[in-house]
Order: sequence, then C-alpha cells, then structure tokens
Amino acid sequence: MREKGIEKILISEGITFGELKRFVYFLGTGTGYPKVRTRGPLHIASYMTQIADVYDAPRSFRPYQPSIELERTLSIMGEGRGTEFEPGLFDNFVEILS
Repeated sequence: MREKGIEKILISEGITFGELKRFVYFLGTGTGYPKVRTRGPLHIASYMTQIADVYDAPRSFRPYQPSIELERTLSIMGEGRGTEFEPGLFDNFVEILS
C-alpha cells in the first residue's frame, strides 16, 4: 500500500495516529485541552495536523452552517499565527492554498 502526505511523515518517524491524537489540541504556547502542559516542542506532525484540523472545520459544510470561504477562513486562522499555529508551517500552508 502506498502512503501519502502526513502518513509518510508519521511512518518515517515511527509515530502512530493514536500517539498523534494526544497532541492535536496543544497550542503553540504549550497549553491545550485537556488542561495539560508540555515541555519542549511538539512533533512537526502534530503542528501540521492542528493546522489542517482547524482549517477543515469552517471549510466543511455542516447541516446547521454553510462552509466559510477560503479567504475568510485563512484570515481567521491568521489571527492565531504565532500563538496557536507554528508560524513557518502556517505560512507554508497558506502559500500552498493561495
């Protein structure tokens, strides 16, 4: 079976999706949900997953709410650049979508 994108990174680093889920809701400040703190940087795959997860929420159609336009989504997310999102990865994400 051929792996794609994030799967390649996870496999190459020996990380399972179960392990990754523990870190998805950490913020760039080292805090997150549930009330936890981490010392030191998270794995790059965790930062990437966080950006993709936050992007997906407003862009996806929900029965109770239409999706939000790309430009508006990126504008909202941009407010978290440097606090919620690792700046370099966020900038690369925006560049790929633009």
